[in-house]
Amino acid sequence: MTGPPHDDGSGTGVRVARVREQDWERVRALRLAMLADTPLAFTETIEQTRRFDEREWRRRARRGSAGTSIATYAAVGPGGDWLGTMGGVLERPGRALLVSVFVVPERRGGPVADLLLRTVLRWARDEAGADRIRLLVHEANPRAAAFYARHGFTATGRTEPYPLDPAAREIEMDRALGLGDPDAAAPTGLVGDTSAQYG
Repeated sequence: MTGPPHDDGSGTGVRVARVREQDWERVRALRLAMLADTPLAFTETIEQTRRFDEREWRRRARRGSAGTSIATYAAVGPGGDWLGTMGGVLERPGRALLVSVFVVPERRGGPVADLLLRTVLRWARDEAGADRIRLLVHEANPRAAAFYARHGFTATGRTEPYPLDPAAREIEMDRALGLGDPDAAAPTGLVGDTSAQYG
């Protein structure tokens, strides 16, 4: 993982760090867990994903810290176990997309998702240079939509067919990213920052 990991300031010992190529085995394990737990939240199936070889997993892990246009973060527990992940992609100048959102079931409702989202929002604003960020949430996932709404995302009125079932819809939500934005601020109690060390 890249950069100094951070405690979330809540005394739980949860930290967040940018994913790198050497994390590929953990990336694989968490991705398979994501697809098994919440398949409708993602656009590939667990059957497809199980067929990926080491080269593909290394590529996926590597792209999470390959530059300022894409970032993947993991929340790590005190024992080193991965508790969740979240990422962002700069789709075009000024506009970012939130992707690959997942928290393990036993840590939902706590600080893990908040910490990850604040980290990605800060990356989008400060590293990727975005002034807005959007996401797509499945229409049958109201808990996720409510989480995003608590962090300032609103439905744009646009929807897209869900790639694995075109009869279902994904709802677009977005929000602005501005200086002084509390959601994009570094969480209290953190040391250092989550920026990648390139080169």
